[in-house]
Amino acid sequence: ILQGWLVCCLAHSWVVHGFQPQPQNSFFPLTSVPFLKEPNPNLQRASVVSVASSMTPSDQDNEVLETLPQKSLVRVEKFARFPVWPAWNGAFIWLTSRILGNTVASQLEDKITGRVCPNFFESTAETSPFLLLVHHCHSFAIGDVGRYIQKRLIAPEGFPSHPHRGFVTLTYFLQGGFRHRDSMGVEQYYGAKRQQKDFPHSQWLNTGAGLLHEEMFDLGPPPLVNGLEQSKQKPATYAWTDREFWWQRHELYQIWINLPANEKLGSPS
Repeated sequence: ILQGWLVCCLAHSWVVHGFQPQPQNSFFPLTSVPFLKEPNPNLQRASVVSVASSMTPSDQDNEVLETLPQKSLVRVEKFARFPVWPAWNGAFIWLTSRILGNTVASQLEDKITGRVCPNFFESTAETSPFLLLVHHCHSFAIGDVGRYIQKRLIAPEGFPSHPHRGFVTLTYFLQGGFRHRDSMGVEQYYGAKRQQKDFPHSQWLNTGAGLLHEEMFDLGPPPLVNGLEQSKQKPATYAWTDREFWWQRHELYQIWINLPANEKLGSPS
């Protein structure tokens, strides 16, 4: 039934949209990122005032924040969403977007997952200090045969050892988690998994002069004590009665933040 539906979606897409060449980066549904330019001195400025009744007299001295300049919109850039983990879900979402539109496809992505959207900013002068923003939405099911084929022949479930230098990464999980290891000898589990209430929810990683690290999706039971170097206390597997034994959902955002030139050769932390 699923194969028949996919064939019908593809055929309908060809009939409706034809074989006309698509604009650059339009093969997959897109996400938009607005770019802002420096404030115009002629624009009206806004101030922010805090009125918390519980504030102490000393706090009230700082209740009016500094004036914040408004910024005008320069342009909107769109970035492709790619199918992965599981790739077949992402391909199905793409076919759905061609027939029912990107709004329905985005709602479907939230339900079945399977796409990643990396926003590589070409003009970093306009986005400084931000270099990249990426959104991941994935799931891993024990009954997904294709998952094991992909893991062994195409790509592991995460990001094996790779280098970074000269910027900070902020990784923030909405659901799921990562197992982090790096060349400084640090091993850390962090994220928003149900059992990780006392563990780091996000990670700030200052790559400084450079380091190697890996980020693999934490698909096993989390450590028992805390998020740091507790792999030995980690149980071997989930019980079959646990929901995570059958299916896990992982969603996160990661931002790359550029470092000032005088901090790029500092020690990683």
